[in-house]
Amino acid sequence: MNTPYKSVEIIISNSGTAIPIENRPAWRLLIIIICLKILSTDGYGLSSNKIRIGSWMALRKEKWKNYLDFLYGLDKLNSSIMPDQQLDKAISLGICKNYWDISKTGRIELTTDGERLFDMITTDNAMSDEIEFLSEIKTKLTENLAKEIIGE
Repeated sequence: MNTPYKSVEIIISNSGTAIPIENRPAWRLLIIIICLKILSTDGYGLSSNKIRIGSWMALRKEKWKNYLDFLYGLDKLNSSIMPDQQLDKAISLGICKNYWDISKTGRIELTTDGERLFDMITTDNAMSDEIEFLSEIKTKLTENLAKEIIGE
């Protein structure tokens, strides 16, 4: 029988596809967990504004000096902070995985599972640069400044 369709050869490769680190879901979850733990005044909860700004800054290591100069009043913010759909997906995924929950006041707060994951991060000395950066900006990145940066 003669068909108008051509056969297709499928080739499977194990080489993978390069996905930028900031687009990897696990990386996003970890960044949010360290933001919740480091940037909050109570050690477990933040507004979504502060998570947005903190994670945006933490994910862009090449711009840390600019962010620090801005937060310490030495320079203006030389880069924009954009809405981030990947962060919204990560927040939803973290809720599904029970790493955090949304309180009645709208804050995102770590759960026991999120606390355990943070403990594993620090025990394994993972993401130490990000933790150090967030610790450095903690007192400067206020709720009011986060709202101002976002434009609220």
